Amino acid sequence: MNLGINPYPAAEYEINATTTEILEEFPKDNSKFQNVSIAGRIMTQRIMGAVSFFEIQDSVVHIQIYAKRDELCPGEDKTMYNSVFKKLDIGDIIGVKGFVFTAQMGETSIHVKEFTILCKSVCPLPIVKEKDGKVYDAFQDPEQRYIRNAPLTMEQPGLVFRIWKAGRMVSAVVPRAPASSPSASPFLIMRQPR
Repeated sequence: MNLGINPYPAAEYEINATTTEILEEFPKDNSKFQNVSIAGRIMTQRIMGAVSFFEIQDSVVHIQIYAKRDELCPGEDKTMYNSVFKKLDIGDIIGVKGFVFTAQMGETSIHVKEFTILCKSVCPLPIVKEKDGKVYDAFQDPEQRYIRNAPLTMEQPGLVFRIWKAGRMVSAVVPRAPASSPSASPFLIMRQPR
């Protein structure tokens, strides 16, 4: 479907808050978050007709966003919501502008007034389900986890730190190679099949 939207725009997207700031400071200082702009990767989505709930993750934590069709598309033409917003996939990176509020279930959320597609996901993320503290359908194979580390780091936030730490340990043991050498990166060393 060609809607004339560039899935990989080159323009810079300005943010004025992080999810950590919002989650820590919102209940105390409500006035600070009346016009926020954040960007993140879509981790979950619940589309309920004219209303949608998404969870997006910036570099640290998740936050819920709430979007209403009639506010994103105030006129008669609802194409932007029905054909674009509802077709976003898990793994897409979007920027949202709106205000912070507390949802009916007590979760700190962002009420979206406007959104921008920053990057369309080419490779879908694995969908991991969690219920009552139990994780289902997680990516369990450790060798594949390190080979395919880029998309899987979004699935498991603690994995980013473990990969970084493993890279630091390898670079401490392996002598430094020239920057042009393929073995200069500890991640390339880790990714070699054994």
